[in-house]
Parts: sequence; structure tokens; C-alpha cells
Amino acid sequence: MASLFANHSSTTNSTFYDGEANLTWEERVFFAVLFSLMAAVSVIGNSLAFLTLRKIKMQASALLINLTIGDIGLGGFVMTTSAITLIKERWVFGEVACSIIAFIKAVSIFSSNMTLCMIALDRFIFVKSIRFSRKTRERLDWFFLLFPWVWSGLSAVGPLVGWGKFSWAPTRVVCTIDWLHSPSYTLACFTCYGFIPNIFILACYLQILRYVCVNKKRLQKSRQCYRGPRSNESSTRSSSVSSSDRTAIRAIKFSTTVSREEIGVLKTAVVVVLVFFTMAIPYVIIQLISLVQNHEFPLRIGTISTVFVFFGSCLNPFIYSGGNVKFRIGLKKVIMGFICKDG
Repeated sequence: MASLFANHSSTTNSTFYDGEANLTWEERVFFAVLFSLMAAVSVIGNSLAFLTLRKIKMQASALLINLTIGDIGLGGFVMTTSAITLIKERWVFGEVACSIIAFIKAVSIFSSNMTLCMIALDRFIFVKSIRFSRKTRERLDWFFLLFPWVWSGLSAVGPLVGWGKFSWAPTRVVCTIDWLHSPSYTLACFTCYGFIPNIFILACYLQILRYVCVNKKRLQKSRQCYRGPRSNESSTRSSSVSSSDRTAIRAIKFSTTVSREEIGVLKTAVVVVLVFFTMAIPYVIIQLISLVQNHEFPLRIGTISTVFVFFGSCLNPFIYSGGNVKFRIGLKKVIMGFICKDG
């Protein structure tokens, strides 16, 4: 078994496995065309989203820009080389390019994961109306922007310095982290970018949901109190008014703080999180099973799971557009700007 994986862990000119692990020529062409289309959609869609988010003033737009940059890197470099590798039946770009593409893939996916954590924390702070001084808020914004890239970059450096390994094998469509080479590095990655972020994001959005539901009930209660009959006794009336006023103030403060636009941004963030983790689940499960069994899955299964990961980055621009009116208006202006310029 050890010799088998030793032969497969380098970027050689060996072709894909024969038999079950291999892809037929029709399947290779199909997946290559699919990867090419997804690359085009991802690069064009996320580039338009990047330009739109830079022009409009929208909550969490800077963090969404982080996601677009990661998706552009994934589409422009990783998906395109995957398509070529499928057609050529081997990695043809050399050892250095293998490490570069694998590094870009790791940083793009890792940074997107951490950015989703920062968006969840940013939305939690906003909805809970946690106040900071202007200077502290600026520092916090820079931390939200830079931390995903710095942390992801440091994590992806591991294989370049001997902890883990970047490689291509006949069971993979592109150079990536060799998850079987270093179990400790694999577990560290899945813990830092899988289990912990999932728990953190879930906790943030559950707290946001709870806070929104409580204040919605307060707002409804305050309206009922003001519509309802008043007590004849002055003391009771005073107490009732005071209590309803306090409830109304809390509810109205929440309703005026959280506008429709911000609710739209919150919904967009939730959908992006759900799509990201839904698309990543098949790939994560396959890699964890491979780690336990110390055996890679056939190419066909690995390719299908990779399709889900790539497809998630293609969907993000459509999610931004579908979940926010302001973004749609800004996107139309960006597209019309290109059309008028060409005309």
C-alpha cells in the first residue's frame, strides 16, 4: 500500500488509472467542458460582483469582496488547469506550477471559509447593536478583512515547508493538498477550516435569529398594548404605560436600527454560508473517509465531489444579486457601463 501511494504522490506523466478509477474519453470531455464553463461563469460573475460591491455602499460589502477575490482565483487558475489536466490525462505544467496552483486553491477555499466567519461575527455585532469607538471600529474592520488572508496563507504554507504536501496523482483532477501524506496537517486543516468555523458560524446566526425573534415579539406586543383599552385606575394606567413604553422603545430601536437593506444582507450571508457548506460536504466526507481507510477514492468520485466545490463559487454572484435590490441596481449600472463604453 505504501509503495502504491508513493508512486502516485508526484507530478509525473503517468496516466489515470485503468478500469473503475479511470474516466472514459466522453466523461473527460464532459467534465473538462463543465469546468471550463464554470471557470468562465466564476471569473466573469465574481469580477462583476467585485466591481459592483466597490461602487455601492452596502453593509458587509468589503467582506463580500473578499469572497469574490477567492472565487476569482479558484475559477481563473484552479478550474482552468483542472479542465486541461482532464483532457491531457496528466499534469503538464511542472512541479513549480503544481505547488502554485495547489497553494492558490488552498488559500482561496480557506480564506472563503474564514471570511464567512468574519461576516457572521460582523452581522452579530451589528444586529446586537454593540458599540465601539470609531478608532476601534476601523481596526476591527481591517482585522475582518485581513485575518482570513493572513491566516489562510500561513496555513497553506505548511506543505511548502515540509508539513503536508502539494502534489498531483492519477486520482485527482488538479494539484492539491495530499491529504494522506500528513494526517496531522489534514486534521489541523479540517479542524480549523471545517469543524470550528461551522460551530462558530452556527452559534452567531442562532444568536441573531433569537435576537430578531425576541424583538419581533416585543414590537407586536407594544402595538397591541397601544391599541388595547386603558385601565380606569391611574396607578395601573401609569404602570401599564411605563411597561409598554419600555417594550416599545426596545422594539422600535431594533426595527429602526435593522433596516430592510441590512436584513437583505443578513439573508444573503446566510444563503452564502448554506451553499458553501452544502457544496463542500461531499468533498470533505470523501477526504475524511480516505484518511481513515488510507486509500484514495477513484478519479470519478473525486471529480464529482470537486464539481460541487467549484459550483459553489459560481453561485455566489447570483446569490448576491437575488438577495439584495441595491446590489442588482449597482450590477445593472456596471454592466451598462461596459456596454456603453464598448458602443
